[in-house]
Amino acid sequence: MALKDLIARGSELTEQQIEKIVSDYVGYDVEEKKVFYRPSFASLANRGKVLVHLVALQGWPFVTQEAVATDAAPAELEEALGIPGGTLRPILKELKDHHFIRSVGRRYSVRQSGLDPVQSEIETAANRGSITGTKTRRRKRAAQASERETVTQVETKKRSSRRNTPGVSRREKIDAWIEQGFFEEPRSLSDVKKRFHEEADIVKLSSLPSYLLDAVKRYQLKRTKMKHNGKEVWVYQTS
Repeated sequence: MALKDLIARGSELTEQQIEKIVSDYVGYDVEEKKVFYRPSFASLANRGKVLVHLVALQGWPFVTQEAVATDAAPAELEEALGIPGGTLRPILKELKDHHFIRSVGRRYSVRQSGLDPVQSEIETAANRGSITGTKTRRRKRAAQASERETVTQVETKKRSSRRNTPGVSRREKIDAWIEQGFFEEPRSLSDVKKRFHEEADIVKLSSLPSYLLDAVKRYQLKRTKMKHNGKEVWVYQTS
């Protein structure tokens, strides 16, 4: 085998490297001349997204014969990636200082001679993004759990308040009805429930005996059994 057989053409090597780096994260829309992002792209940290996008731009000459820019201005990166300029500019400066990318005027591109280091950096960014995403999800779940706990506590207080406060109010209502003569006629639990409902106080039938028995113990009412619809029921009446 001759040494020349071991030499790969630079264009072939670059195409293979680009494909290896970006295939999991992006695809090419040849008609629109745009790079589109696969779901896994979202797992990258911002640093990795910038590098993947710039590497993907280097692939256009291998995808189409038409002229498509292989570099990008900060405004174009901001629009494509959705990274705010205040976050994007420091990333570009850092990547340039570490010789991952270069700039000509105000346009940035990846150094084709340094694609191997770029690939390592993207893999690191992917891991960092995954870890960050996991931490974010954990914080979100913790916040949701805390929120649910807070809502539960509030609802418990409300239920407690509803149990305690209306009890006094209903006794006061019964006292007022006694004074108004409502109980001059025998009143069943159903009659009392209906009166509460007429005043927009939705009370359960099962909770009424405690209020009425309290009036009986205070000798405001007396209770006796009467037949109603063929059944004997307790009725309450003023003494």
